[in-house]
Amino acid sequence: MDPKLRFPVQAVVVRYLHDAGVGESLNVGVVLLCEKAGFAGARFLSSWSRITAAFHDADAVHLRRFVRALEDHCDGYSAVQMPIDRADVVAFVREVLPPADQGLMLSAPISGLAADPERLLGELYERYVGQHVDAPVRVARADDDVWRSVSTHVPAHLLVRLRPHIVSDPDSPVFRLEFKHAWRNAGMHVVQPLSFDLASAENVQQKASQWIGNIIALEPKRFDTSVHIVVGFPARDQPRAVTTAAHAALELLDRRLRNQAVEVLKEDSASALASRILQDLNDHPDETKLD
Repeated sequence: MDPKLRFPVQAVVVRYLHDAGVGESLNVGVVLLCEKAGFAGARFLSSWSRITAAFHDADAVHLRRFVRALEDHCDGYSAVQMPIDRADVVAFVREVLPPADQGLMLSAPISGLAADPERLLGELYERYVGQHVDAPVRVARADDDVWRSVSTHVPAHLLVRLRPHIVSDPDSPVFRLEFKHAWRNAGMHVVQPLSFDLASAENVQQKASQWIGNIIALEPKRFDTSVHIVVGFPARDQPRAVTTAAHAALELLDRRLRNQAVEVLKEDSASALASRILQDLNDHPDETKLD
């Protein structure tokens, strides 16, 4: 390839998202497309031990199948050895990635010029994936871990009376929120645990923003539903930036959702919420039965 020629390229970072509720993701590979040079390439982790170490129930077999299919897809593209009318790298990957697969996410496209697309692919892999392979992986607390700060204060024979509850807009039934822990007392009450014990301040901000947007858009109070959010804070060994972001996210949740019949609590106040749940379940046994 003539080193004087530079071709437009597009690349995308592939991330593994184990639990959308937690919002934690790890970079696992890079895909690069150069239509003018007729090149498509993919570089992924050679071992999935970093993923399974962080997320013990991660499906490594599924991940290997996806990578193999994508590598074959790239080989078929490059084998033509001529320019191909396909410049959208995201659409290219989506041709292989199942639409319902929410475990794999794609970054925004990375665009630029390259004389050697294959070499650039290696450099991007090292920047976004390779340099982190040997870094220690910290397992974030999930939302279910935060829920345990509430559930441990409620006897098992009463806890089983909590049921999932779905809030959906009749005018737009596709848009819905599902809560795992709900009971009825003159109206619906739901608990949503949110763990901010995440890997970065950006993850905390994104998670808080997502929930604020969901609740404001759907307005559960219109459907006689009160939401109780229990926020789990980062562990003490987390970077200061993550802890600062968690405090800011708590304040933002409280300020933006105050008029939405939403109560925002710190995890250390979970026992008080558990006491209210316990009282409702004991005092109003008929109303706690969900439809």
